[in-house]
Amino acid sequence: MIDFKHNIYIEILKKRACYYPPFIISIIGSYLRLSFYLQNRSLWADEAKLALNIIELPIIKLIFSPLRYEQVAPFGFLLIEKVSLFLLGSSELSLRLWPLIFSIASIFLLWKMLILLKTEFYTKIIILSLFSFAPYLIRFSSELKQYSVDVFACLIIIYTSIHYIENRKMNKALFLGAVLLITPLFSHAAVFLLPGCILSIIFHKGFKKDLIKDKEFRLILIMATIGFILFGLFTIRNSSSTYEFMGDYWENGFLIFPPQNKTHIIHNIIILLNLLAHPFALPGYNQILLGLVTLVIGSAFLLRHNLKYAILLLTPIIMLFFASALRLYPIGGEPTIIAGRLVLFTHPILSIIIGFGCFNRWMNIRSITRIFGLIAAILIVFFTFSRIPEYTEISLLNVRQAVIYLQDNIEPDDDVYTTGLIWSPVKYYLYRYGMHDFQSLGYDIPFGHAERTSWLIHYYGDTEMAFSSAQILGTIEEHTEFDAVGIFKISPP
Repeated sequence: MIDFKHNIYIEILKKRACYYPPFIISIIGSYLRLSFYLQNRSLWADEAKLALNIIELPIIKLIFSPLRYEQVAPFGFLLIEKVSLFLLGSSELSLRLWPLIFSIASIFLLWKMLILLKTEFYTKIIILSLFSFAPYLIRFSSELKQYSVDVFACLIIIYTSIHYIENRKMNKALFLGAVLLITPLFSHAAVFLLPGCILSIIFHKGFKKDLIKDKEFRLILIMATIGFILFGLFTIRNSSSTYEFMGDYWENGFLIFPPQNKTHIIHNIIILLNLLAHPFALPGYNQILLGLVTLVIGSAFLLRHNLKYAILLLTPIIMLFFASALRLYPIGGEPTIIAGRLVLFTHPILSIIIGFGCFNRWMNIRSITRIFGLIAAILIVFFTFSRIPEYTEISLLNVRQAVIYLQDNIEPDDDVYTTGLIWSPVKYYLYRYGMHDFQSLGYDIPFGHAERTSWLIHYYGDTEMAFSSAQILGTIEEHTEFDAVGIFKISPP
């Protein structure tokens, strides 16, 4: 008689059954990111501005001087992008390669962390699904911005913190200390994780009076402090005008503290709800409320059953609120599809908490709470997955195609002008295709007749203004459109 309960083959099948679904989810998430990357879309305005900094500035100025064009980025990210520029050239795929690598690596790092936490199978599936299929994470996995690095930095700090707490050894302390020192150089958002990491270790060690004499803790604390100081030194390199611009641009994204009236309270509530809505791309307040309920349940479970990890996960969110109230870091504010990019680093934290809110050891397997958890998990993952096409559609801002057309038709003495939103992509692609030596490249269109043939590249939202400017410059010979981008060819009157 075969004892199926203890049969070794049955045990192997059980292990494989637990392994394959997370692996498949991780592979699908990686495929979605890679396929979006291979679309090879034209750079949009902010990407092009950062690309111009990487291309135009020597490495010393890139690291130690303020960036141009109202851009802010951690020096470590700029450094690896500069290396990529030297090795692989200035193409879109080259410049977007590092964000893709960090985004895909984040999926497998999260999976490894959930194994380390000995997370229940269904909880693991929910968390990995929320993370792998997140529209925001997929979109910014292939953009020349540091937000994918922010997510990876968040995960590597949490992972190494858990690894040290579970295996208290000097080599683990040294590795964690190195992570806390290095990550703030690659991610501004990493500083929000530092206090939670230190506090969770203090709690784990028991608030001893002589804790500072603990060699491992002292090493971690010193390296984290150095990391924070280096973050401050490299961040103050940014000019005051850049900070003023960022403050004005993100005006509606800061928490108002203390709130003075009902309008301020409503503003703060909306901001806090957007913290949940943006990373998961939840479409409406009913879905946000569902996510909020699971978030509260998950937080309560962690606070009751695993306080040290609750501190590790919740402290960064609290620090974010403080920074926003002090107008140091915006949470949201833009009424656009990319509004949540600055808080993208919170996504893995929120995914983990929501996952525990849907399935945890609190819930009896046959109880109504388990049924609620199952329904909530299915709905949240469905809402998130269903919005992937909206966030990953091919951009109509086809500046690259417009500049290629210009390259085939322009003469060396012609002037080139552009308007509004697309001046930075135009400048990038003129450099990319070797057309940066023209006699004139203007962003302020002159109010007078052109002396030679001119080309005016414009965004479709600026068509009326561009048409009026073209008529002032001279006689419009032709107008060619490339999706959301158009080109006027103008001859002197």
